[in-house]
Amino acid sequence: MKAAIILFIFITLCLISGQVLCVRVFGCTGGSLMFECMISNQRKTDDQHKGKYFCRDRGCKMAISTDVQRRWVYNGRFALYDDENSRFFTVFIRNLSREDYGEYTCGNNQTWSHIVTLVESKGSRCGKSVIRDGYLGQKTITFRCEYDEKFKTHTKVFYRLNEDPVHVLKSSRSSQSSEEKFSLSDSHNDHFTVTIRDISAADGGVYLCGVERDGSHQSSTHITFIKEIQLNVSGQTSVQVQAYFSKSVFITCKFPQKFKGNKKFIQKDSSQKIFVEEQNQWVHHDKVHMYDDSSEGRLKVFISDLTAADEATYRCGVNIPDHDLFTEIKLTVNQGKELLGGPSF
Repeated sequence: MKAAIILFIFITLCLISGQVLCVRVFGCTGGSLMFECMISNQRKTDDQHKGKYFCRDRGCKMAISTDVQRRWVYNGRFALYDDENSRFFTVFIRNLSREDYGEYTCGNNQTWSHIVTLVESKGSRCGKSVIRDGYLGQKTITFRCEYDEKFKTHTKVFYRLNEDPVHVLKSSRSSQSSEEKFSLSDSHNDHFTVTIRDISAADGGVYLCGVERDGSHQSSTHITFIKEIQLNVSGQTSVQVQAYFSKSVFITCKFPQKFKGNKKFIQKDSSQKIFVEEQNQWVHHDKVHMYDDSSEGRLKVFISDLTAADEATYRCGVNIPDHDLFTEIKLTVNQGKELLGGPSF
Protein backbone atom coordinates (compact mmCIF):
# COMPACT_ATOMS: atom_id res chain seq x y z
CA MET A 1 0.00 0.00 0.00
CA LYS A 2 1.37 3.34 -0.96
CA ALA A 3 2.14 5.73 1.84
CA ALA A 4 -0.39 8.49 2.18
CA ILE A 5 0.77 11.81 0.85
CA ILE A 6 -0.21 14.68 3.08
CA LEU A 7 0.21 18.07 1.52
CA PHE A 8 1.10 21.43 2.93
CA ILE A 9 -0.41 24.57 1.51
CA PHE A 10 1.42 27.80 1.91
CA ILE A 11 0.07 31.25 1.35
CA THR A 12 2.31 34.14 0.41
CA LEU A 13 0.88 37.59 0.99
CA CYS A 14 2.57 40.57 -0.59
CA LEU A 15 1.66 44.23 -0.32
CA ILE A 16 3.22 46.31 -3.07
CA SER A 17 2.47 49.94 -2.33
CA GLY A 18 5.51 51.95 -1.34
CA GLN A 19 6.48 49.28 1.20
CA VAL A 20 6.68 45.59 0.28
CA LEU A 21 5.30 43.23 2.97
CA CYS A 22 5.46 39.52 2.24
CA VAL A 23 4.16 36.96 4.72
CA ARG A 24 4.27 33.20 4.16
CA VAL A 25 1.39 31.40 5.83
CA PHE A 26 1.28 27.60 6.06
CA GLY A 27 -1.68 25.24 6.10
CA CYS A 28 -2.18 21.58 5.24
CA THR A 29 -4.61 19.61 3.13
CA GLY A 30 -7.42 18.29 5.31
CA GLY A 31 -6.56 20.75 8.07
CA SER A 32 -7.57 24.34 8.73
CA LEU A 33 -5.82 27.70 8.70
CA MET A 34 -6.12 31.09 10.37
CA PHE A 35 -4.07 34.15 9.40
CA GLU A 36 -4.08 37.93 9.45
CA CYS A 37 -4.47 40.21 6.46
CA MET A 38 -2.48 43.26 7.52
CA ILE A 39 -3.26 46.97 7.11
CA SER A 40 -0.26 49.28 6.80
CA ASN A 41 0.45 51.71 9.64
CA GLN A 42 -0.27 54.79 7.59
CA ARG A 43 -3.67 53.46 6.47
CA LYS A 44 -4.98 52.16 9.76
CA THR A 45 -6.92 55.28 10.73
CA ASP A 46 -8.58 55.72 7.34
CA ASP A 47 -9.22 52.09 6.45
CA GLN A 48 -10.03 50.27 9.66
CA HIS A 49 -13.78 51.02 9.36
CA LYS A 50 -14.11 50.15 5.64
CA GLY A 51 -15.49 46.83 4.38
CA LYS A 52 -13.00 43.95 4.05
CA TYR A 53 -12.91 41.02 1.62
CA PHE A 54 -11.07 37.83 0.71
CA CYS A 55 -11.66 36.30 -2.73
CA ARG A 56 -10.33 33.89 -5.34
CA ASP A 57 -7.94 35.38 -7.93
CA ARG A 58 -8.09 38.96 -9.15
CA GLY A 59 -11.53 38.46 -10.62
CA CYS A 60 -12.76 37.88 -7.07
CA LYS A 61 -14.59 34.62 -7.67
CA MET A 62 -15.75 32.77 -4.55
CA ALA A 63 -15.73 36.05 -2.65
CA ILE A 64 -16.39 36.57 1.04
CA SER A 65 -16.66 40.07 2.50
CA THR A 66 -17.85 41.91 5.58
CA ASP A 67 -18.93 45.43 6.48
CA VAL A 68 -19.39 44.65 10.18
CA GLN A 69 -16.89 44.56 13.00
CA ARG A 70 -16.31 42.02 15.78
CA ARG A 71 -18.45 39.30 14.25
CA TRP A 72 -17.52 36.27 12.13
CA VAL A 73 -18.98 36.19 8.62
CA TYR A 74 -19.11 32.87 6.72
CA ASN A 75 -19.22 31.64 3.15
CA GLY A 76 -18.86 27.87 3.05
CA ARG A 77 -15.46 26.88 4.45
CA PHE A 78 -14.25 30.49 4.55
CA ALA A 79 -14.77 33.04 7.32
CA LEU A 80 -13.71 36.63 8.07
CA TYR A 81 -13.48 38.54 11.32
CA ASP A 82 -12.84 42.30 11.32
CA ASP A 83 -11.82 44.07 14.52
CA GLU A 84 -12.03 47.81 13.94
CA ASN A 85 -9.37 48.45 16.60
CA SER A 86 -6.74 46.16 15.03
CA ARG A 87 -4.25 46.58 12.20
CA PHE A 88 -5.53 43.45 10.51
CA PHE A 89 -8.60 41.36 9.82
CA THR A 90 -8.61 37.59 10.28
CA VAL A 91 -9.19 34.94 7.61
CA PHE A 92 -10.17 31.41 8.63
CA ILE A 93 -10.29 28.49 6.14
CA ARG A 94 -11.53 25.08 7.24
CA ASN A 95 -10.75 21.69 5.69
CA LEU A 96 -8.23 22.79 3.07
CA SER A 97 -8.18 20.80 -0.17
CA ARG A 98 -5.91 20.54 -3.20
CA GLU A 99 -8.49 22.49 -5.15
CA ASP A 100 -7.74 25.49 -2.92
CA TYR A 101 -4.55 26.03 -4.91
CA GLY A 102 -4.51 29.36 -6.71
CA GLU A 103 -4.34 33.10 -6.36
CA TYR A 104 -6.42 35.12 -3.88
CA THR A 105 -6.82 38.75 -2.95
CA CYS A 106 -7.55 40.29 0.43
CA GLY A 107 -8.11 43.97 1.16
CA ASN A 108 -10.73 46.61 1.76
CA ASN A 109 -13.41 47.70 -0.65
CA GLN A 110 -11.76 50.93 -1.76
CA THR A 111 -8.05 51.62 -1.39
CA TRP A 112 -5.73 48.63 -0.93
CA SER A 113 -5.32 44.89 -1.49
CA HIS A 114 -2.87 42.01 -0.95
CA ILE A 115 -2.13 39.25 -3.43
CA VAL A 116 -2.48 35.87 -1.76
CA THR A 117 -1.05 32.77 -3.42
CA LEU A 118 -1.84 29.25 -2.21
CA VAL A 119 0.87 26.73 -3.07
CA GLU A 120 1.02 23.07 -2.07
CA SER A 121 4.08 21.29 -0.69
CA LYS A 122 4.66 17.91 1.00
CA GLY A 123 4.44 17.56 4.77
CA SER A 124 3.41 15.20 7.56
CA ARG A 125 1.21 14.99 10.69
CA CYS A 126 -1.36 17.25 9.11
CA GLY A 127 -5.06 17.23 8.40
CA LYS A 128 -5.99 14.40 10.74
CA SER A 129 -9.65 14.21 11.78
CA VAL A 130 -10.90 12.02 14.64
CA ILE A 131 -14.15 11.37 16.53
CA ARG A 132 -14.16 10.93 20.30
CA ASP A 133 -17.01 9.92 22.59
CA GLY A 134 -17.50 11.54 25.98
CA TYR A 135 -20.12 11.04 28.65
CA LEU A 136 -21.98 13.35 30.99
CA GLY A 137 -20.30 13.43 34.38
CA GLN A 138 -17.03 12.01 33.03
CA LYS A 139 -14.17 13.37 35.14
CA THR A 140 -11.68 13.97 32.33
CA ILE A 141 -11.11 13.36 28.64
CA THR A 142 -7.69 13.82 27.02
CA PHE A 143 -6.77 14.58 23.42
CA ARG A 144 -3.33 13.95 21.92
CA CYS A 145 -2.19 16.34 19.17
CA GLU A 146 0.91 15.33 17.20
CA TYR A 147 3.21 17.78 15.41
CA ASP A 148 6.53 17.69 13.55
CA GLU A 149 9.70 18.07 15.58
CA LYS A 150 10.49 21.35 13.82
CA PHE A 151 7.58 22.91 15.73
CA LYS A 152 8.73 21.80 19.19
CA THR A 153 9.57 25.36 20.28
CA HIS A 154 6.47 26.94 18.70
CA THR A 155 3.41 28.01 20.67
CA LYS A 156 0.65 25.38 20.60
CA VAL A 157 -3.05 26.28 20.47
CA PHE A 158 -6.36 24.53 21.09
CA TYR A 159 -9.50 26.11 19.63
CA ARG A 160 -13.19 25.42 20.11
CA LEU A 161 -15.10 25.61 16.83
CA ASN A 162 -18.72 26.25 17.77
CA GLU A 163 -20.37 28.78 15.51
CA ASP A 164 -17.08 30.69 15.54
CA PRO A 165 -13.45 29.54 15.98
CA VAL A 166 -13.30 30.54 19.65
CA HIS A 167 -9.87 30.38 21.23
CA VAL A 168 -9.67 28.08 24.23
CA LEU A 169 -6.02 27.56 25.15
CA LYS A 170 -2.59 28.82 24.17
CA SER A 171 0.71 27.47 25.41
CA SER A 172 3.69 29.79 25.12
CA ARG A 173 7.14 28.29 25.45
CA SER A 174 6.31 27.01 28.92
CA SER A 175 5.62 23.30 29.45
CA GLN A 176 2.02 23.70 30.57
CA SER A 177 -0.90 26.08 30.14
CA SER A 178 -4.16 25.66 32.02
CA GLU A 179 -7.53 27.16 32.74
CA GLU A 180 -10.21 26.08 35.19
CA LYS A 181 -11.73 23.51 32.83
CA PHE A 182 -8.96 22.95 30.28
CA SER A 183 -5.26 22.13 30.58
CA LEU A 184 -2.59 21.88 27.88
CA SER A 185 0.73 20.12 28.35
CA ASP A 186 3.45 20.23 25.68
CA SER A 187 6.08 17.49 25.34
CA HIS A 188 8.33 19.89 23.35
CA ASN A 189 9.15 16.90 21.21
CA ASP A 190 6.38 15.62 18.93
CA HIS A 191 2.97 16.14 20.60
CA PHE A 192 0.93 18.05 23.13
CA THR A 193 -2.07 16.89 25.15
CA VAL A 194 -5.24 18.73 26.15
CA THR A 195 -7.43 17.60 29.04
CA ILE A 196 -11.04 18.72 29.58
CA ARG A 197 -12.49 18.20 33.07
CA ASP A 198 -16.05 17.58 34.29
CA ILE A 199 -17.65 16.82 30.93
CA SER A 200 -21.06 18.42 30.30
CA ALA A 201 -23.37 18.50 27.28
CA ALA A 202 -22.02 21.97 26.40
CA ASP A 203 -18.55 20.48 25.82
CA GLY A 204 -19.67 18.59 22.71
CA GLY A 205 -18.55 19.97 19.35
CA VAL A 206 -15.50 20.44 17.12
CA TYR A 207 -12.04 21.30 18.47
CA LEU A 208 -8.88 22.21 16.56
CA CYS A 209 -5.27 21.48 17.53
CA GLY A 210 -2.68 23.79 16.02
CA VAL A 211 0.77 25.35 16.02
CA GLU A 212 1.32 29.09 15.93
CA ARG A 213 3.84 30.45 13.47
CA ASP A 214 5.49 33.86 13.35
CA GLY A 215 5.18 35.75 10.09
CA SER A 216 8.03 37.65 8.49
CA HIS A 217 6.51 40.83 9.89
CA GLN A 218 6.91 41.23 13.66
CA SER A 219 3.19 41.67 14.35
CA SER A 220 1.93 39.04 11.90
CA THR A 221 1.21 35.50 13.11
CA HIS A 222 -0.78 32.63 11.77
CA ILE A 223 -1.98 29.24 12.96
CA THR A 224 -1.81 25.92 11.15
CA PHE A 225 -4.47 23.57 12.51
CA ILE A 226 -3.08 20.05 12.29
CA LYS A 227 -5.93 18.05 13.79
CA GLU A 228 -9.72 18.31 14.05
CA ILE A 229 -11.54 16.51 16.87
CA GLN A 230 -15.30 15.89 16.93
CA LEU A 231 -16.33 15.35 20.56
CA ASN A 232 -19.72 13.66 21.00
CA VAL A 233 -21.15 13.82 24.52
CA SER A 234 -23.89 11.37 25.52
CA GLY A 235 -25.77 10.80 28.76
CA GLN A 236 -24.37 8.67 31.55
CA THR A 237 -26.84 6.06 32.88
CA SER A 238 -27.95 6.36 36.49
CA VAL A 239 -30.48 3.98 38.08
CA GLN A 240 -32.09 3.40 41.47
CA VAL A 241 -31.94 -0.16 42.86
CA GLN A 242 -33.81 -1.37 45.95
CA ALA A 243 -32.84 -4.53 47.85
CA TYR A 244 -33.45 -5.98 51.32
CA PHE A 245 -31.42 -6.58 54.44
CA SER A 246 -29.76 -10.06 54.65
CA LYS A 247 -30.86 -10.86 51.08
CA SER A 248 -29.00 -10.59 47.75
CA VAL A 249 -29.17 -8.40 44.67
CA PHE A 250 -28.35 -9.29 41.06
CA ILE A 251 -27.50 -6.59 38.52
CA THR A 252 -26.37 -6.70 34.89
CA CYS A 253 -24.67 -3.74 33.23
CA LYS A 254 -24.61 -3.58 29.44
CA PHE A 255 -21.88 -1.83 27.43
CA PRO A 256 -21.41 -1.03 23.72
CA GLN A 257 -20.13 -4.06 21.82
CA LYS A 258 -16.94 -2.24 20.80
CA PHE A 259 -15.87 -2.32 24.49
CA LYS A 260 -16.65 -6.00 25.14
CA GLY A 261 -12.94 -6.85 25.28
CA ASN A 262 -12.09 -4.05 27.73
CA LYS A 263 -11.57 -4.72 31.42
CA LYS A 264 -14.71 -4.22 33.56
CA PHE A 265 -14.95 -3.04 37.17
CA ILE A 266 -17.27 -2.31 40.07
CA GLN A 267 -16.60 0.63 42.41
CA LYS A 268 -18.34 1.52 45.67
CA ASP A 269 -18.54 5.28 46.29
CA SER A 270 -14.98 6.62 46.00
CA SER A 271 -13.25 3.41 47.11
CA GLN A 272 -10.80 1.52 44.94
CA LYS A 273 -12.11 -0.13 41.79
CA ILE A 274 -12.53 -3.91 41.81
CA PHE A 275 -11.52 -5.16 38.35
CA VAL A 276 -12.69 -8.37 36.71
CA GLU A 277 -9.42 -9.98 35.63
CA GLU A 278 -10.98 -12.87 33.67
CA GLN A 279 -13.79 -13.05 31.13
CA ASN A 280 -16.58 -15.62 30.87
CA GLN A 281 -16.14 -16.99 34.37
CA TRP A 282 -17.30 -15.99 37.84
CA VAL A 283 -14.79 -14.18 40.03
CA HIS A 284 -15.42 -12.92 43.54
CA HIS A 285 -14.13 -10.31 45.95
CA ASP A 286 -15.50 -10.90 49.45
CA LYS A 287 -19.28 -11.11 48.90
CA VAL A 288 -19.27 -9.43 45.48
CA HIS A 289 -19.38 -11.91 42.57
CA MET A 290 -18.82 -10.72 38.98
CA TYR A 291 -19.05 -12.27 35.53
CA ASP A 292 -17.75 -10.48 32.41
CA ASP A 293 -19.81 -11.93 29.56
CA SER A 294 -17.82 -11.05 26.41
CA SER A 295 -20.42 -12.56 24.06
CA GLU A 296 -23.11 -10.11 25.20
CA GLY A 297 -21.01 -7.16 26.35
CA ARG A 298 -22.42 -7.38 29.88
CA LEU A 299 -21.02 -7.32 33.38
CA LYS A 300 -23.10 -9.37 35.79
CA VAL A 301 -22.80 -8.45 39.47
CA PHE A 302 -24.16 -10.45 42.42
CA ILE A 303 -23.92 -9.07 45.98
CA SER A 304 -24.95 -11.42 48.79
CA ASP A 305 -25.87 -11.02 52.48
CA LEU A 306 -26.75 -7.36 52.23
CA THR A 307 -26.33 -5.09 55.24
CA ALA A 308 -26.85 -1.37 55.86
CA ALA A 309 -23.15 -0.86 55.03
CA ASP A 310 -23.82 -2.01 51.46
CA GLU A 311 -26.14 0.93 50.82
CA ALA A 312 -24.10 3.22 48.57
CA THR A 313 -23.58 4.55 45.07
CA TYR A 314 -21.75 2.07 42.84
CA ARG A 315 -20.14 2.47 39.45
CA CYS A 316 -20.46 -0.52 37.16
CA GLY A 317 -17.95 0.34 34.45
CA VAL A 318 -15.59 -0.48 31.62
CA ASN A 319 -12.02 0.79 31.50
CA ILE A 320 -11.25 2.89 28.40
CA PRO A 321 -7.98 4.75 27.68
CA ASP A 322 -8.13 8.29 29.10
CA HIS A 323 -11.54 7.76 30.76
CA ASP A 324 -14.14 5.27 32.04
CA LEU A 325 -17.64 4.46 30.81
CA PHE A 326 -19.90 3.48 33.67
CA THR A 327 -23.46 3.02 34.89
CA GLU A 328 -24.16 4.68 38.23
CA ILE A 329 -26.13 2.43 40.59
CA LYS A 330 -27.75 3.91 43.69
CA LEU A 331 -28.41 0.92 45.94
CA THR A 332 -30.88 1.23 48.81
CA VAL A 333 -31.00 -1.57 51.41
CA ASN A 334 -34.39 -1.75 53.15
CA GLN A 335 -35.67 -3.64 56.17
CA GLY A 336 -38.77 -5.73 55.50
CA LYS A 337 -40.23 -8.12 52.95
CA GLU A 338 -37.91 -9.31 50.19
CA LEU A 339 -38.18 -7.62 46.83
CA LEU A 340 -38.94 -10.24 44.18
CA GLY A 341 -36.38 -10.49 41.42
CA GLY A 342 -33.50 -8.13 40.68
CA PRO A 343 -32.89 -5.25 38.29
CA SER A 344 -31.29 -5.71 34.91
CA PHE A 345 -30.24 -2.79 32.69
